[in-house]
Amino acid sequence: MTSQTSSSCSKAEQVSEEVSKAYLVDEPSPGLIQGFRGHPVRRGERIENPDLAYSVAHKVGRDRRARQSAKRRARRSRPTSEHFICLPGPVRSRSGVILLIVIGCLVFTMIVFASMIDRVRHESKMTARGSINEDLYQLASAIGRLTIRKLGNTIETMDGNGYKDIRNAIFNGTALTGVDFTSDITQLDVIENLKQKDRYKDLVLKVKYSINLDAPFKSGIDTDISGLTPPSAQTERSGKIVVETSVTANRHTKTCKLTKVFYVVCLIPPPFHKFTLFATQGAASKQDIVNSLDNIDDGGQVTDMKPNNTWPPYPPLVLWNRYTPLLAGSDKDINFTANQALDAWMDQQTPVKSGWIYLGGQGTTPRPGIESDRNLVLNVCAGDKSPIELNNFGEGFHYYYEANSSGWISSQEWLGWLNGKLSATQNCAGRVMLTFVDYGFFSKMWKPPSVISFNGIPLFSKAVKTWDTAFPAEGLKYGSRLHLYGTPTKCTPTLVFGQVRRRFIRTFGFYFPEISKVYPIRAFAKGEWEDDSTGNKFWPELKGYMDDKDKEKSGGVAKIYKISGAPEDALIGAMGNIMDNDLKYQAYLNGVDPSNGLLRLIPYFYDEPYCQGLANLCSPKDTQANFDKSLNVVSSTYGSADKLAKDDYAVPSGDTQLHYSGRLKDIKIPKNFLAQKTSYYIDNDKPELSKCQFLIDKGILVAGTPYKLLLNQIIRFKKPLIIDKAIDVVRGGIIICDDSIKISCTIRNPYLAPNSGAPFTPPYTDPNSFGFLTLITSKKIEIDNLAPDPTKDAPLTYPELHAFLIAMNGASGQISTKGPLHIKGGVALDQLDQPKDFNLLQNGGIIEWGFDPKDIDDFNDPANPNYPNFFGLAMGPRDVEVVDEE
Repeated sequence: MTSQTSSSCSKAEQVSEEVSKAYLVDEPSPGLIQGFRGHPVRRGERIENPDLAYSVAHKVGRDRRARQSAKRRARRSRPTSEHFICLPGPVRSRSGVILLIVIGCLVFTMIVFASMIDRVRHESKMTARGSINEDLYQLASAIGRLTIRKLGNTIETMDGNGYKDIRNAIFNGTALTGVDFTSDITQLDVIENLKQKDRYKDLVLKVKYSINLDAPFKSGIDTDISGLTPPSAQTERSGKIVVETSVTANRHTKTCKLTKVFYVVCLIPPPFHKFTLFATQGAASKQDIVNSLDNIDDGGQVTDMKPNNTWPPYPPLVLWNRYTPLLAGSDKDINFTANQALDAWMDQQTPVKSGWIYLGGQGTTPRPGIESDRNLVLNVCAGDKSPIELNNFGEGFHYYYEANSSGWISSQEWLGWLNGKLSATQNCAGRVMLTFVDYGFFSKMWKPPSVISFNGIPLFSKAVKTWDTAFPAEGLKYGSRLHLYGTPTKCTPTLVFGQVRRRFIRTFGFYFPEISKVYPIRAFAKGEWEDDSTGNKFWPELKGYMDDKDKEKSGGVAKIYKISGAPEDALIGAMGNIMDNDLKYQAYLNGVDPSNGLLRLIPYFYDEPYCQGLANLCSPKDTQANFDKSLNVVSSTYGSADKLAKDDYAVPSGDTQLHYSGRLKDIKIPKNFLAQKTSYYIDNDKPELSKCQFLIDKGILVAGTPYKLLLNQIIRFKKPLIIDKAIDVVRGGIIICDDSIKISCTIRNPYLAPNSGAPFTPPYTDPNSFGFLTLITSKKIEIDNLAPDPTKDAPLTYPELHAFLIAMNGASGQISTKGPLHIKGGVALDQLDQPKDFNLLQNGGIIEWGFDPKDIDDFNDPANPNYPNFFGLAMGPRDVEVVDEE
């Protein structure tokens, strides 16, 4: 053990001496050390070269502290038997390490490059997919919008597949959901052309729609007028068309759901649609303006000059309370002069179905003996069968009709009384009758030099003069400028509401049936009728007429009308006895028994409720017929003629014409009239309609000669509006203006204008044939001079204006004109006689109610297929879209 140990120690000492020059590497970095001459060094190994060891330590530590630590470890180390001896090894090359680094860099670069290539490929795929998705989205959206437009057009025009179902959903309340509309869309040319493109050859479409109505069902839209509940309130509503479109192409699918809000609105504004003329202060019009027609002959021809003495004359304002041109093949329906007067009256519903007239307010003329009952009194004009085309505006249909006596009607009360006196004389009863005639005004009644006379004695002038002296403000020498029932060749009787009465002269006469001649009884003073000292002064005049003294030239030869039959002396003697004893002046002046119809025989002005004239038309030969008897159907619903002629007249509940319950005087346009039904509120910078870019962009107004208006809804303008271009209303609607409206050019409903051509002439090929435009303002409507169109305006040459004009605020709404007009539609306003010199009364013309009764009847019948004619579909301005992706 000892020797061995000594030997070992000596070797150890020798090694220790050599090793003391070396340094111990504690924890070398394998990566760094491995590159030193290719000799791997593990922990605890020694390196012979101190400098090399230092260099290695420097590479390992990289700082001063690491170098110092390595040196300290080397100085403290002592050789032991447990240490491994580091022997010198071969020196290795550094090129391997560099190669590894290069290879590593190349591998890293390839990895990055591959990653970038994959990213580029992914982005390309994403871009391609995004492009397809965007394309399909646009396609699905476009097809959805196309579907909505097609469905909207289907509803508007009442045409196309599935219209009946859509109509039932909207108007009758039938649910409509998920209806397949694919085949209708794929048949369109635009879809067929789309499929011919390579990228869309495998295009697959699926389209379905639903009609959703806002709850509660059939809630309607607020009518704004208290008491008004038209059937439209049960149909007007807001709703949604929901279209779901699925588009598949190149294994991609896009589903788009579009929702379009719509309004179903009535394009007729109740209750004004029912009136030819509605004037809240109409009865308060000045009498001297209303009754100012001076030159008119007994045939009804007007020859009044304009104020500047220019031709043609100013006509009266004539109302035709139904649309007359449609009846060209059956004129007897409205022509009072055709065949018999009775032909003018087909049934008792005629005045109910025609356009109505309301003249509100109180007039200036009190009823005789009733000071508080003040009326507007119209001096109705005489007339015959002369056509209106020759300025004949007479109103002969107001009077009882008897062909053989030219209007003279036997008074049944006086006939009984007279026969009772004549029966005592043999063969005298019935040979003389007391008759009467109601004469309308004509200027020859009083106006010299051609005043109408009989036997050389003026017939009416004394009566006219007497009454005119007593009532100078009544205009008793002038005819009315307002003709409510039309003319004999266009007789359109209707109901007249308000304090309006008609006035005429009632004249009695002795009628001799054997010779069909009448001896009119003129106005007599007491001394002219009878003389207390010598007897009756009138009797010798009448006796001379009976005693073959009345002669008339026929063909230049005097013709004598001789009473034949029984001896003349017996009849003359009996009449002389009556005149001397029974028809004293007081009986002539006051009547024998007025309470029993034995009225006074002096000519006198007589007035009665205007609607009493309907009894004449309904029973033209029955002098005993009154309103209630002749029109029991009307009177049982609306009341007597006296009741209609009241300022506070109230429409009965349940009326099917106005759909209004309450007083007519309470009907006013509220500030927000039709606000809930309005599609667009336009703040127009320019007043001219043709410059409204919004309407042009929406396709509502199409430029041309004339412009075309396809309204189909209700719109509102904030500022003044000017109709500055002639327009054809292809599809009607309502325009409301918060300011004034000026009409400078013609508004024409092509469906009403003759010679408009297809599809605007009956029978209509266009199911959407509703061309009425309604203009509404609370201020004034001003109508410029409009140019007539001889090829389209008929039967007169007045400029035509086809519209319902409403200018009302309850007090001062006006419509001004600069000349005669022919308005086809209706007029509602407050002041009929204002503005001065430029109002409808003074300029005259025709207001023709735009509807034929059979057309407006559909308004009362929601089950009628024509009912939606009066309704428009107003599509909302925006779509709501929801897009799904697969």
